[in-house]
Amino acid sequence: DEAFPTFLDAMVASGAGYARVYIDWNSIQPVENGPYNWSFYDQRLPRINAAGMGLIATVTNAPVWAVEATFPCAYIINQVDAYYAFLDAIHQRYPYIKVWEILNEPDAIPGYRCGAGVMNYGYAGPQYAALLQGAYTRLKALDPQAKVILGGMAYDHFVDEDPNNKFNRYFIDEVINSGAAPY
Repeated sequence: DEAFPTFLDAMVASGAGYARVYIDWNSIQPVENGPYNWSFYDQRLPRINAAGMGLIATVTNAPVWAVEATFPCAYIINQVDAYYAFLDAIHQRYPYIKVWEILNEPDAIPGYRCGAGVMNYGYAGPQYAALLQGAYTRLKALDPQAKVILGGMAYDHFVDEDPNNKFNRYFIDEVINSGAAPY
């Protein structure tokens, strides 16, 4: 909190045009059907916007009530309508967000950073493709100028090279083959 104003000034002085902001669904709505708590973001996002920077909203870290654990530490959003409603709520609160990143490192496989907000879609390319398609459709209906992008992928440390690694080399192929390319 103390460093934020200095950090924001430094970002602006650097000439950066965008700030990538991790929007943590779990911290905003930890209880199913509970209220949204925007306090952390209300103190920062308007200031970033007022400084003239664009925002890339990386919307991730689904709460426990919204995920299905298919393996130990394999988190896939199964309450997708709640995720889309959350996107709607973010858009309504911060209409100046124009770039939306759907999850972070979705190519992670089960066991990667358990409990740290990582959705492990590495072996669930078709499910991620469906989530991305739905998010794109929803966000473009709210704002035709919005950009919806694939979650930033690690695309390294492939499990096929070493079983201790945590990313699926073929995840992007599975997502594209599942029809997500137009989204």
